[in-house]
Parts: sequence; C-alpha cells; structure tokens
Amino acid sequence: LAGTATISIQNGCTIVSGQTKLNRTYLDSQSVTQKKRVACHEVGHTTGLNHNLI
Repeated sequence: LAGTATISIQNGCTIVSGQTKLNRTYLDSQSVTQKKRVACHEVGHTTGLNHNLI
C-alpha cells in the first residue's frame, strides 16, 4: 500500500478526527507527481470520500 487513511466518526455521520499515513518504503522510489497523487487520494479518504465505482 502506498498510503492509508483512517477516520473516527461520531453519531454515525460526523468525522471528528482523521489520519493520513504515506508509505515511504513505496513512495521514495516514485516521482513527485505520483507522490502528490497518492497524498491527494489518501487525504480524500480522510475527509470522507470513497472510491468512485464508475
């Protein structure tokens, strides 16, 4: 995995905290562009966005 995102939810619908972690073992060998893509993707999850199924 290039990164992970975790969130804590209160009352079933309110995100009260979140954490994004990036895996340097994987990302150190990637381009700056790829690092930015992974960071943006994981921060999206931390703010409550899911994967697009389309």
